[in-house]
Amino acid sequence: MRLAIFGALPRELKYVIRDLGATKNSEGWPFPVHTAATGRHNITIVQTGMGMPRAVAALHVVLDKESPGLVLSIGFCGALYEQAIPGDLVRASQFLFLMPTTDREISFSTLGTTGHSPDFPEIEQTMERLSATVAIRKAAIITFARQIKKRVLAKEIPAGLEFPVCDMETFGIAGLSRERNIPFLSFRAVSDTLDVEVPPELVGVVDENGEPRLGRLFSAVTTNPALVTDVLRLRRDSETAARNLGMLIEQLSGALS
Repeated sequence: MRLAIFGALPRELKYVIRDLGATKNSEGWPFPVHTAATGRHNITIVQTGMGMPRAVAALHVVLDKESPGLVLSIGFCGALYEQAIPGDLVRASQFLFLMPTTDREISFSTLGTTGHSPDFPEIEQTMERLSATVAIRKAAIITFARQIKKRVLAKEIPAGLEFPVCDMETFGIAGLSRERNIPFLSFRAVSDTLDVEVPPELVGVVDENGEPRLGRLFSAVTTNPALVTDVLRLRRDSETAARNLGMLIEQLSGALS
C-alpha cells in the first residue's frame, strides 16, 4: 500500500522519519518530503507548514503525483479535555472546523466521523490490532484558523464531544480526502494540556513553514525572562508528543495489511 503522511512541523515528523528509516527526497516537490519503503508499504512523508490552506495545497500536489491508498494527518494538538497529559495519543473520530469572528463569537462546521470509507473496510480491524499495543483514544478534532485561548474554546464547543482537541490542519485534509474517496486517518499527540496556554509572545517564533525564528525567540525571552520556563516546558512536552507519534506510526505501518 502507498501511504501519504502529512505533518505541519519538522519536530512533529522527526521521529516518524527516524523510526521509519525515511530519507529526504525533495526533488520536484515544493515542500520538504521524505520517503520510506517498508516490507509492505511505500510511504511519502510531507512537511506542509502551518495552517489548513498549506496542508490542503500539499495534499493536492501529492494527489497529482501519486495515488495513495491511505492518507494520514498527524501532529501535535492542544487538549480541550480535563486530565490530559503531554504525549496522550488520539485518533480522530469527528472533525469540526472553528470559524471565530471574535473570542465571543464562535461557530462550527462538522465534517463527520472517520467511519466514512467503504473502500477500506479493514480499517477498524487495523485499529483494533493497533489499540492492543498502543494506548490511543478516539477524539473530536477541532481545526481553527487562529489561536484562541483553550479555556475560552472549551466553554463554547458542542456538548458530547469525546476527548476534544484542537489543531490547525486536520479538517481540510480530511475534507479533501473524503471528496476524493481516499481512506483517511488522523492521529494527534497532546503537546499542551487544557491548563497550558502558549504565551502570545511565543506564537510568532515559528514561521509558516514550521521553522524556528531564533531571533524572535531570543528577543522574546530577553524582554521577558519569565518566558524561559514556558519555552522549556513546551519543548519538553512537544518532545514527548513527537516520540509518541513516531512510535505510533511505526506500529501502524506494521499493523496495516
